[in-house]
Amino acid sequence: MTCKKRNALLVAVFVIIVVGAALVVYGPFWRSLSNPRSAKTQAAPAASAGDLSGTWEGALQVQNARLRLVLNVTKADDGAYRATLDSIDQGAKGIPVNEVNFSNGTVHVQLSALGAAFDGQLSPSGIDLDGEWQQAGTVFPLTFQRTTKPSTVAAPLSAAVYTRRADVPLQGWWQGTLQVRNVPLRILFKISAVTPKSYQGTLDSLDQGGRNIQITSIDQADSIVRIGVGSVDGHFEGTFNQDKEEIDGTWTQGAMNLPLALRRVEPKDEQPVPASAYAFISDTELQGVWQGVLEVRGTKLQLVVKVAKAADGTYQASMDSPDQGVSDIPATSVKFKGTDVEVEWKSLQALYHGQLEGGKLVGFWQQGAVDSPLDLVRTNRSRPPSAAKN
Repeated sequence: MTCKKRNALLVAVFVIIVVGAALVVYGPFWRSLSNPRSAKTQAAPAASAGDLSGTWEGALQVQNARLRLVLNVTKADDGAYRATLDSIDQGAKGIPVNEVNFSNGTVHVQLSALGAAFDGQLSPSGIDLDGEWQQAGTVFPLTFQRTTKPSTVAAPLSAAVYTRRADVPLQGWWQGTLQVRNVPLRILFKISAVTPKSYQGTLDSLDQGGRNIQITSIDQADSIVRIGVGSVDGHFEGTFNQDKEEIDGTWTQGAMNLPLALRRVEPKDEQPVPASAYAFISDTELQGVWQGVLEVRGTKLQLVVKVAKAADGTYQASMDSPDQGVSDIPATSVKFKGTDVEVEWKSLQALYHGQLEGGKLVGFWQQGAVDSPLDLVRTNRSRPPSAAKN
């Protein structure tokens, strides 16, 4: 199996953007596939077999990973169907579906940004969609069931929920860095106690834009800590140090076993970056919100790059990939000299290089051995170019 297939994401993110990157949190699921039927959700009342609109839930089973998917379908006045997809266990919601076809009970759903499609048949009762999910040349059985109570992506909890407690030392935020083929990937476990002996939690992949990925199992026995993340077939096992401030262990995912040292960090409520941080200054200034369309192998992806300038004159940037349901992927570095612009994302093994010309960025996206033209246009201009200061 090729490296590109091994690193393709099953559902949510970076299928096109990350070409050949070594993703750990959304890592390789492709070595062996199991073939169970998808779990059923609470069914909605019977609907017409001639109407696809509604909410549908199913689950993909890939090796040891089970991924719940929720398909939200609406019908426009002209009869056309539109949809979005939520990948519950990967913390992604509102992924755009660019094509929904429904004819004589046959359904085709296309998600070009993920390189994925679903083809199925609506049951006579109008309750089941039985079919196959296709992605990166691999086919998975998948049954969606109409539901009125779909699973939802977990909302972030208040930082106060993770305050350290003497009776439950595992409660808190634990951060570490994985080194994958010389690519550093920061991950953050957020763990809170439900009772003194049971826990709940989520995982953030900070450098990949992954948020609120559900932790499926948490166990502490004396100084031994075990954490399972079923949606990525990942598992951490480590040992507390004496003062319970560190957990030294190993992250296992597929055939990978990577050392991982977790350190306790102070929980804090996340504050969105204010729009003023990206305020338009002039056509010769990089600060702002930039949008463009990246085309790779016939697939078009909207990208939004947000650049802020700090008081010391340095720049910080992040990127959203709306078509892949990902936001706030932090850039590793931003260089701006004269008209030359270079923004790097080491976690994606990607680089954007462009020239600031007439208030636009003209350049290319480089990832692995692939170079793709990418021009970015500022979206938060407050006045026309003729009125801007130079």
